[in-house]
Amino acid sequence: MAFIQFLGEKSWKRCGGVLTQKDFVLTAAHCRGSSVNVTLGAHNIKQQERTQQVIQVRRAIRHPDYNPKNFSNDIMLLQLERKAKQTSAVKPLSLPRAKARGDSGGPRVCKKVVHGTFSYGKMNGIPPGVFTQVSHFLP
Repeated sequence: MAFIQFLGEKSWKRCGGVLTQKDFVLTAAHCRGSSVNVTLGAHNIKQQERTQQVIQVRRAIRHPDYNPKNFSNDIMLLQLERKAKQTSAVKPLSLPRAKARGDSGGPRVCKKVVHGTFSYGKMNGIPPGVFTQVSHFLP
């Protein structure tokens, strides 16, 4: 998991994501703003831990057909300013070949492979949640 913080129009917002390469995080397209940073290796985001790596985002690459009105193509890559150091707490997850409030951009993982990113669901966390299928966007 990656913890993503960004400045929205009026306040700081947060999303989840997943490290897919040492310098790329996969998340939801609606998780974009200014001053974006990613925290990796966190078990508790409310305190500093020695396992944490905080890295600024160099650029956000939103799907070109993302539609904020209906959340279609709600997928985005964040290129990090530097490569994350791989540790026991920080490892990239593989992409396939072919939830609750606050989980936007968080991964849906099966057998250590990312199959989706959380897009939206009911605010009270009661299913169903809607995920963007990652393999649909791979060449």
